[in-house]
Amino acid sequence: MNIRKLLIIAGALLAAGTGQAQVISALPAAAGVGATDIAPFSQGATTRKVTAAQIREYVLNDAAPLATDLNVLASENLSLGAVEDIGIISQTGSITLFAGTDIALLGASATLNGVAIPTISSTDTLTNKTISGASNTLTNIGNGSLTNSTITINGQAVSLGGTSAPTQTTVVASDVTGIGTTYQDVTGLGFAVEANATYEFEFSIAVVPDATTTGVDVSVNGPASPTAVYVTQIRVSAANLAPSEALATTYDFDTGNTASISAFARVYRCRGLLVNGANAGTLIARVKREAVGSLSVLAGSYGVLRRIN
Repeated sequence: MNIRKLLIIAGALLAAGTGQAQVISALPAAAGVGATDIAPFSQGATTRKVTAAQIREYVLNDAAPLATDLNVLASENLSLGAVEDIGIISQTGSITLFAGTDIALLGASATLNGVAIPTISSTDTLTNKTISGASNTLTNIGNGSLTNSTITINGQAVSLGGTSAPTQTTVVASDVTGIGTTYQDVTGLGFAVEANATYEFEFSIAVVPDATTTGVDVSVNGPASPTAVYVTQIRVSAANLAPSEALATTYDFDTGNTASISAFARVYRCRGLLVNGANAGTLIARVKREAVGSLSVLAGSYGVLRRIN
Protein backbone atom coordinates (compact mmCIF):
# COMPACT_ATOMS: atom_id res chain seq x y z
CA MET A 1 0.00 0.00 0.00
CA ASN A 2 1.38 3.48 -0.81
CA ILE A 3 2.20 6.05 1.89
CA ARG A 4 -0.72 8.37 1.12
CA LYS A 5 -3.24 5.56 1.64
CA LEU A 6 -1.58 4.42 4.86
CA LEU A 7 -1.92 7.96 6.12
CA ILE A 8 -5.62 8.04 5.26
CA ILE A 9 -6.21 4.76 7.10
CA ALA A 10 -4.13 5.78 10.11
CA GLY A 11 -6.01 9.06 10.34
CA ALA A 12 -9.38 7.29 10.12
CA LEU A 13 -8.44 4.87 12.90
CA LEU A 14 -7.09 7.58 15.16
CA ALA A 15 -10.11 9.83 14.52
CA ALA A 16 -12.61 7.19 15.60
CA GLY A 17 -12.69 8.27 19.25
CA THR A 18 -11.05 11.68 19.75
CA GLY A 19 -11.84 13.96 16.80
CA GLN A 20 -9.58 14.81 13.86
CA ALA A 21 -8.07 18.06 15.21
CA GLN A 22 -6.99 16.52 18.51
CA VAL A 23 -5.44 13.50 16.78
CA ILE A 24 -3.37 15.62 14.42
CA SER A 25 -2.20 17.73 17.33
CA ALA A 26 -1.13 14.59 19.14
CA LEU A 27 1.15 13.51 16.31
CA PRO A 28 4.84 14.25 16.84
CA ALA A 29 6.51 17.16 15.16
CA ALA A 30 8.16 16.36 11.85
CA ALA A 31 11.72 16.97 12.97
CA GLY A 32 14.01 14.08 12.23
CA VAL A 33 11.78 12.33 9.70
CA GLY A 34 13.16 8.82 9.21
CA ALA A 35 12.93 6.35 6.36
CA THR A 36 10.12 4.47 8.15
CA ASP A 37 8.01 7.58 8.83
CA ILE A 38 5.17 8.84 6.66
CA ALA A 39 5.95 12.16 4.93
CA PRO A 40 5.10 15.23 7.04
CA PHE A 41 1.99 17.33 6.72
CA SER A 42 0.91 20.62 8.35
CA GLN A 43 -1.46 21.36 11.22
CA GLY A 44 -1.56 25.06 11.79
CA ALA A 45 2.00 26.30 11.98
CA THR A 46 3.38 22.93 12.96
CA THR A 47 4.62 20.27 10.56
CA ARG A 48 3.83 16.76 11.78
CA LYS A 49 4.49 13.15 10.85
CA VAL A 50 3.14 9.60 11.40
CA THR A 51 5.80 7.32 12.81
CA ALA A 52 6.45 3.65 12.21
CA ALA A 53 5.33 2.88 15.76
CA GLN A 54 1.97 4.51 15.14
CA ILE A 55 1.55 2.61 11.90
CA ARG A 56 2.19 -0.66 13.74
CA GLU A 57 -0.27 0.26 16.52
CA TYR A 58 -3.16 1.64 14.51
CA VAL A 59 -2.82 0.02 11.07
CA LEU A 60 -1.00 -3.28 11.59
CA ASN A 61 -2.29 -3.75 15.18
CA ASP A 62 1.11 -5.14 16.06
CA ALA A 63 1.36 -3.46 19.48
CA ALA A 64 -1.25 -2.33 22.00
CA PRO A 65 -4.33 -3.46 19.99
CA LEU A 66 -7.38 -1.21 20.21
CA ALA A 67 -11.03 -2.29 20.00
CA THR A 68 -11.47 0.20 17.19
CA ASP A 69 -13.51 -0.41 14.05
CA LEU A 70 -12.54 0.88 10.64
CA ASN A 71 -15.36 3.27 9.65
CA VAL A 72 -15.69 4.57 6.11
CA LEU A 73 -18.05 7.54 6.18
CA ALA A 74 -20.42 8.36 3.34
CA SER A 75 -18.22 11.26 2.23
CA GLU A 76 -14.95 9.32 2.28
CA ASN A 77 -13.31 6.91 -0.17
CA LEU A 78 -11.16 3.89 0.64
CA SER A 79 -9.28 2.94 -2.50
CA LEU A 80 -7.34 -0.27 -3.09
CA GLY A 81 -5.13 -0.71 -6.10
CA ALA A 82 -4.72 -3.97 -7.98
CA VAL A 83 -1.93 -5.29 -5.75
CA GLU A 84 -2.69 -3.65 -2.39
CA ASP A 85 -4.04 -5.16 0.83
CA ILE A 86 -5.70 -4.10 4.05
CA GLY A 87 -4.86 -6.46 6.90
CA ILE A 88 -6.59 -6.64 10.29
CA ILE A 89 -4.22 -8.71 12.38
CA SER A 90 -4.73 -10.22 15.86
CA GLN A 91 -7.91 -8.28 16.56
CA THR A 92 -11.60 -8.81 16.05
CA GLY A 93 -12.93 -5.82 14.13
CA SER A 94 -15.49 -4.77 11.62
CA ILE A 95 -15.87 -2.49 8.63
CA THR A 96 -19.01 -0.35 8.82
CA LEU A 97 -20.36 1.05 5.55
CA PHE A 98 -22.89 3.84 5.89
CA ALA A 99 -25.85 4.39 3.57
CA GLY A 100 -24.77 5.52 0.13
CA THR A 101 -21.35 3.87 0.35
CA ASP A 102 -20.18 2.31 -2.92
CA ILE A 103 -17.58 -0.47 -3.12
CA ALA A 104 -15.86 -0.60 -6.49
CA LEU A 105 -13.90 -3.75 -7.36
CA LEU A 106 -11.18 -2.74 -9.79
CA GLY A 107 -9.83 -5.37 -12.13
CA ALA A 108 -11.20 -8.74 -13.15
CA SER A 109 -9.80 -10.88 -10.34
CA ALA A 110 -10.94 -9.42 -7.01
CA THR A 111 -11.02 -12.16 -4.37
CA LEU A 112 -12.33 -12.73 -0.84
CA ASN A 113 -10.33 -15.26 1.17
CA GLY A 114 -8.75 -16.34 -2.08
CA VAL A 115 -12.10 -16.93 -3.83
CA ALA A 116 -13.22 -14.76 -6.74
CA ILE A 117 -15.94 -12.27 -5.78
CA PRO A 118 -18.95 -12.54 -8.13
CA THR A 119 -20.42 -9.39 -9.62
CA ILE A 120 -23.64 -8.57 -11.46
CA SER A 121 -21.98 -9.01 -14.85
CA SER A 122 -19.70 -11.95 -14.05
CA THR A 123 -20.39 -15.53 -15.14
CA ASP A 124 -20.48 -17.84 -12.13
CA THR A 125 -21.74 -21.29 -11.12
CA LEU A 126 -24.08 -21.52 -8.14
CA THR A 127 -23.47 -24.74 -6.21
CA ASN A 128 -24.69 -26.20 -2.92
CA LYS A 129 -27.36 -23.51 -2.55
CA THR A 130 -31.11 -23.77 -1.96
CA ILE A 131 -33.45 -21.34 -3.71
CA SER A 132 -36.83 -21.04 -2.03
CA GLY A 133 -39.75 -21.06 -4.45
CA ALA A 134 -41.84 -19.23 -1.84
CA SER A 135 -39.70 -16.10 -2.02
CA ASN A 136 -38.06 -16.26 -5.47
CA THR A 137 -39.37 -16.22 -9.01
CA LEU A 138 -37.25 -17.56 -11.89
CA THR A 139 -38.32 -16.29 -15.31
CA ASN A 140 -37.26 -16.59 -18.96
CA ILE A 141 -35.39 -19.87 -18.47
CA GLY A 142 -34.94 -21.61 -21.82
CA ASN A 143 -35.01 -25.39 -22.24
CA GLY A 144 -31.32 -25.38 -23.11
CA SER A 145 -30.52 -23.99 -19.65
CA LEU A 146 -32.19 -26.89 -17.84
CA THR A 147 -29.87 -29.84 -18.30
CA ASN A 148 -29.59 -32.97 -16.15
CA SER A 149 -32.76 -31.93 -14.31
CA THR A 150 -36.08 -33.73 -13.92
CA ILE A 151 -39.34 -33.44 -12.02
CA THR A 152 -41.75 -36.28 -11.27
CA ILE A 153 -45.37 -36.17 -12.51
CA ASN A 154 -47.64 -39.10 -11.64
CA GLY A 155 -44.59 -41.21 -10.87
CA GLN A 156 -42.89 -40.42 -14.18
CA ALA A 157 -39.64 -38.47 -14.46
CA VAL A 158 -39.95 -35.52 -16.84
CA SER A 159 -36.86 -33.87 -18.24
CA LEU A 160 -36.92 -30.11 -17.66
CA GLY A 161 -34.71 -29.64 -20.68
CA GLY A 162 -36.88 -31.75 -22.99
CA THR A 163 -39.11 -30.54 -25.79
CA SER A 164 -42.17 -32.68 -25.15
CA ALA A 165 -44.46 -33.44 -22.21
CA PRO A 166 -44.82 -37.06 -20.99
CA THR A 167 -48.47 -37.21 -22.13
CA GLN A 168 -49.89 -35.08 -24.93
CA THR A 169 -53.34 -34.81 -26.48
CA THR A 170 -54.68 -33.21 -29.62
CA VAL A 171 -58.17 -32.77 -31.08
CA VAL A 172 -59.44 -32.19 -34.61
CA ALA A 173 -60.93 -28.69 -34.65
CA SER A 174 -63.11 -28.99 -37.78
CA ASP A 175 -64.26 -31.69 -40.20
CA VAL A 176 -61.68 -32.97 -42.67
CA THR A 177 -63.45 -33.72 -45.94
CA GLY A 178 -62.51 -35.19 -49.30
CA ILE A 179 -60.56 -38.20 -48.02
CA GLY A 180 -59.23 -40.09 -51.06
CA THR A 181 -58.13 -43.63 -51.84
CA THR A 182 -54.54 -43.09 -50.69
CA TYR A 183 -53.50 -42.42 -47.13
CA GLN A 184 -53.49 -38.75 -46.16
CA ASP A 185 -52.67 -36.94 -42.93
CA VAL A 186 -55.53 -36.00 -40.62
CA THR A 187 -55.02 -32.30 -39.94
CA GLY A 188 -54.76 -31.72 -36.20
CA LEU A 189 -53.76 -35.28 -35.25
CA GLY A 190 -49.97 -34.96 -35.27
CA PHE A 191 -47.34 -35.01 -32.52
CA ALA A 192 -43.68 -33.99 -32.52
CA VAL A 193 -41.51 -36.93 -31.43
CA GLU A 194 -37.85 -36.94 -30.43
CA ALA A 195 -35.08 -39.15 -31.73
CA ASN A 196 -34.22 -42.32 -29.79
CA ALA A 197 -37.38 -42.21 -27.68
CA THR A 198 -40.24 -44.70 -27.24
CA TYR A 199 -43.90 -43.62 -27.42
CA GLU A 200 -47.31 -45.19 -26.90
CA PHE A 201 -50.03 -43.69 -29.10
CA GLU A 202 -53.76 -43.98 -29.69
CA PHE A 203 -55.90 -42.13 -32.22
CA SER A 204 -59.72 -42.26 -32.07
CA ILE A 205 -61.04 -41.11 -35.43
CA ALA A 206 -64.74 -40.53 -36.06
CA VAL A 207 -65.59 -40.96 -39.76
CA VAL A 208 -68.69 -40.87 -41.93
CA PRO A 209 -68.64 -42.84 -45.21
CA ASP A 210 -71.48 -42.40 -47.70
CA ALA A 211 -71.81 -46.02 -48.86
CA THR A 212 -71.60 -49.52 -47.45
CA THR A 213 -68.80 -50.29 -49.91
CA THR A 214 -66.67 -47.23 -49.29
CA GLY A 215 -64.35 -48.97 -46.81
CA VAL A 216 -62.16 -47.16 -44.29
CA ASP A 217 -58.58 -47.70 -43.18
CA VAL A 218 -56.68 -45.81 -40.46
CA SER A 219 -52.96 -45.92 -39.76
CA VAL A 220 -50.02 -43.69 -38.82
CA ASN A 221 -46.93 -42.23 -40.42
CA GLY A 222 -43.83 -40.99 -38.65
CA PRO A 223 -40.09 -40.28 -38.76
CA ALA A 224 -38.01 -42.21 -41.26
CA SER A 225 -36.21 -45.39 -40.21
CA PRO A 226 -37.80 -46.08 -36.82
CA THR A 227 -36.26 -48.85 -34.78
CA ALA A 228 -39.71 -50.44 -34.60
CA VAL A 229 -43.37 -49.56 -35.01
CA TYR A 230 -46.28 -51.73 -33.84
CA VAL A 231 -49.77 -50.77 -35.00
CA THR A 232 -53.20 -52.14 -34.13
CA GLN A 233 -56.07 -50.95 -36.35
CA ILE A 234 -59.59 -51.33 -34.99
CA ARG A 235 -62.18 -50.93 -37.75
CA VAL A 236 -65.60 -51.92 -39.02
CA SER A 237 -64.89 -54.59 -41.61
CA ALA A 238 -68.44 -55.24 -42.81
CA ALA A 239 -71.83 -53.59 -42.56
CA ASN A 240 -73.46 -53.87 -39.13
CA LEU A 241 -70.73 -56.18 -37.80
CA ALA A 242 -68.69 -55.67 -34.66
CA PRO A 243 -65.28 -54.00 -35.04
CA SER A 244 -62.28 -56.18 -35.86
CA GLU A 245 -58.55 -55.74 -35.48
CA ALA A 246 -55.67 -55.74 -37.93
CA LEU A 247 -52.03 -55.78 -36.86
CA ALA A 248 -49.01 -54.28 -38.59
CA THR A 249 -45.35 -53.40 -38.08
CA THR A 250 -45.13 -50.67 -40.72
CA TYR A 251 -46.47 -47.20 -41.36
CA ASP A 252 -49.52 -46.76 -43.65
CA PHE A 253 -50.71 -50.33 -43.24
CA ASP A 254 -53.44 -51.06 -45.83
CA THR A 255 -56.02 -53.69 -44.87
CA GLY A 256 -57.97 -53.32 -48.10
CA ASN A 257 -61.15 -52.94 -46.05
CA THR A 258 -64.09 -52.49 -48.48
CA ALA A 259 -67.02 -52.51 -46.07
CA SER A 260 -68.49 -49.68 -44.01
CA ILE A 261 -71.80 -48.56 -42.57
CA SER A 262 -73.37 -46.04 -44.91
CA ALA A 263 -74.08 -42.55 -43.55
CA PHE A 264 -73.42 -43.54 -39.94
CA ALA A 265 -70.58 -42.11 -37.91
CA ARG A 266 -68.30 -44.71 -36.45
CA VAL A 267 -65.09 -44.44 -34.43
CA TYR A 268 -62.05 -46.14 -35.94
CA ARG A 269 -58.99 -46.53 -33.72
CA CYS A 270 -55.29 -46.84 -34.39
CA ARG A 271 -53.00 -47.53 -31.49
CA GLY A 272 -49.54 -48.93 -30.87
CA LEU A 273 -45.91 -48.26 -30.03
CA LEU A 274 -43.23 -46.25 -31.80
CA VAL A 275 -39.63 -47.06 -30.91
CA ASN A 276 -38.03 -44.16 -32.70
CA GLY A 277 -34.57 -44.20 -34.24
CA ALA A 278 -32.12 -41.39 -34.92
CA ASN A 279 -34.63 -39.15 -36.71
CA ALA A 280 -36.91 -36.74 -34.88
CA GLY A 281 -40.12 -35.85 -36.68
CA THR A 282 -43.92 -36.00 -36.54
CA LEU A 283 -46.11 -38.98 -35.72
CA ILE A 284 -49.49 -38.37 -37.36
CA ALA A 285 -52.76 -40.26 -37.90
CA ARG A 286 -53.71 -41.05 -41.51
CA VAL A 287 -56.94 -42.14 -43.15
CA LYS A 288 -58.03 -43.38 -46.58
CA ARG A 289 -61.11 -44.86 -48.23
CA GLU A 290 -60.86 -48.07 -50.19
CA ALA A 291 -63.40 -47.68 -52.98
CA VAL A 292 -66.43 -45.68 -54.08
CA GLY A 293 -68.13 -42.78 -52.36
CA SER A 294 -66.75 -40.09 -50.09
CA LEU A 295 -65.33 -39.99 -46.59
CA SER A 296 -64.99 -37.30 -43.90
CA VAL A 297 -63.17 -37.21 -40.55
CA LEU A 298 -65.31 -35.43 -37.95
CA ALA A 299 -64.31 -32.66 -35.57
CA GLY A 300 -63.70 -34.02 -32.07
CA SER A 301 -61.56 -36.92 -33.25
CA TYR A 302 -58.53 -37.00 -30.98
CA GLY A 303 -55.09 -38.43 -30.33
CA VAL A 304 -53.10 -39.27 -27.20
CA LEU A 305 -49.33 -39.69 -27.09
CA ARG A 306 -47.39 -40.86 -24.06
CA ARG A 307 -43.62 -40.94 -23.88
CA ILE A 308 -42.31 -44.11 -22.31
CA ASN A 309 -38.62 -43.21 -22.07
